[in-house]
Amino acid sequence: MAENSKLKKRGFVMNGGGAKGLYEAGVIYAFHITGMEFDVITGSSIGAMNSIFYAEYLLQKKNLTAQFPQDPDRVSSELDDLVKAYHHAWLLMPDKRLVDDSASGPIGQLKDDLLHFNINMPTITELGWWWTDPDRQALPPIGVWPALVRLLSELLGRLGSPIQLLNILRNHRDAPVKAL
Repeated sequence: MAENSKLKKRGFVMNGGGAKGLYEAGVIYAFHITGMEFDVITGSSIGAMNSIFYAEYLLQKKNLTAQFPQDPDRVSSELDDLVKAYHHAWLLMPDKRLVDDSASGPIGQLKDDLLHFNINMPTITELGWWWTDPDRQALPPIGVWPALVRLLSELLGRLGSPIQLLNILRNHRDAPVKAL
């Protein structure tokens, strides 16, 4: 079994596209909070820049884990300032006019859209992790069921028909989000 698990790798790919970089910074912060790690990290354009930061973060985390193997909370707290500084730099970019965060810009529209979702980032991450696990069980862990029900309800409301959602889940099992 141990040999089989070494063959399985998880990757994280970050996109290009300016404003998406800020979103990715928030995702990296969520990974830090939840302790998620990846074996392979890549990206294009601004995603490549974010990938460099995340790879550096994971390297520093690995070194700190070797220093404090019995204290994962200390490792996390030691890296907290690094992640917060990185995230803060991204939050300053609109003031520097590097990204458009106006109400009509892509970040403003994304913010307004996400405000309608009643689900938190760790739960979304856990659902995504479950969905992409090659050895996943047929059903997600019981702890995420309330959030899954809310998410499915939200998607049904946006898509307008349960049949559309079922078609997406059936025909796009590997990447249902791309189909939305």
